[in-house]
Amino acid sequence: MPDQARQYSDMASSLMPEGEKIPQLHRAADKDPLYEEVYVYLMRSYMETYPSKAVQIFNGAKETLKRELGIEPCPALLSVARKAGILG
Repeated sequence: MPDQARQYSDMASSLMPEGEKIPQLHRAADKDPLYEEVYVYLMRSYMETYPSKAVQIFNGAKETLKRELGIEPCPALLSVARKAGILG
């Protein structure tokens, strides 16, 4: 499923209309919950309009990565979290 998740993520991060982008990104996250790049895109999509949803996305990603792989989020995800004010 990771290849399919990447396809969903790539399509959503392209010039897709905003109304279609977020559902496509959620489908990508559902297909491969360990693909961190999709969380980066989701957080960026939510930061301006629904910052609390960006926080939920980050916390969910962090939990999943810790539980499934025993790792912390990647630098790109942490960077977006800092920009969103989630991390100090």
